[in-house]
Amino acid sequence: MVGYSDRTAAAPGDSAGFTLVEVLVGLALFGLLTLAMVGAVRLGLIGGQRVDAASAAAEDLRATARLFAHLVERGEPMPDWSGREGDVAFVGEPAALTFVAVLPQGAGGRLGLVRLRQDQARLIAEICALDMAPARLSCAGPVARSALAENVRRLDFAYFGAAAPDASARWQSAWRGRPDMPLAVRLSVVTERGAWPAMIVRPMIETAP
Repeated sequence: MVGYSDRTAAAPGDSAGFTLVEVLVGLALFGLLTLAMVGAVRLGLIGGQRVDAASAAAEDLRATARLFAHLVERGEPMPDWSGREGDVAFVGEPAALTFVAVLPQGAGGRLGLVRLRQDQARLIAEICALDMAPARLSCAGPVARSALAENVRRLDFAYFGAAAPDASARWQSAWRGRPDMPLAVRLSVVTERGAWPAMIVRPMIETAP
């Protein structure tokens, strides 16, 4: 009988494992997959952070708009008791505003002294109950200080009204030492994420010079 050899059987010296080339190819593929997974996770985290930052910025805008509208609408032309007869307690500067207003119910619902200003990169609100003692314009208690917005690059107030009794009303960068309140107040804020829509609010009480 003529014999034959079985070619499918492994030779005594053959190895049953992977070759070095196969191992290197597998490691390279694993490395690529790992990099791809890390990149996807990183992009997901960055995207989530951006969404969170955008949500926080939008909430800052809404909260600032609500408070600004409430305070300016309820501004009171109290006398400033500074010796300038007839002047109201409303001091408007390009980057700060100080005035008397009816506070929100959460802050007592009474007359308060309000100051809005920029402190470094934040929009700050400082509010306190107004001391109603004669010849004084000061706080009757502690000052509540809160940051309305972060990462503020520029803060601008403008005041609409006539500079003189016979002049036409226009926007002005300052309003102080006046016997009347402005017809409207505009707040413009620029943050690191861009400019907010301008907020324009009219006081409910109109005063005549």
